Amino acid sequence: MGVPRLLKFWRSTVLFPEFIFSPVIKRRNSCREITQAQGNRKASHRIVIQPQGVLNRCNGAFLQQWIVNNVVLDAPALCVLDMTHINGVDSSGLFSLIAGLKAARKQQCHIVICNLQSPVKTLFEVAQLEEMFDIEESYEAALEKLA
Repeated sequence: MGVPRLLKFWRSTVLFPEFIFSPVIKRRNSCREITQAQGNRKASHRIVIQPQGVLNRCNGAFLQQWIVNNVVLDAPALCVLDMTHINGVDSSGLFSLIAGLKAARKQQCHIVICNLQSPVKTLFEVAQLEEMFDIEESYEAALEKLA
């Protein structure tokens, strides 16, 4: 099945979107380097995205563009959005998540959100977004969606 790619987004005070997120790719359960084949990729691989901080207009737009450029073009079977370190989301951040979800669905990529923190979870409930998104309590439960 391969190793999931874990892209770690780092919170920053720099206002430029390209600096808000780190391009460093980290891996779970592996010491091997991940090489990306540009040609044919198996549809069974998954991408794990772990943003940090507050999902707002500036970094929400960057996240949406990243999803379109990477998730949609790579066409993984599953994209896990681990929200462990997101402590706030504004309306622009919600719009970015919805737009990213729609773009991924067009490419038959399944997006699962996991580890919602209490304030963000409340926002999802009030906005009735738990019906739109596939939300799981843990990372392990999200990975079971691929099985």
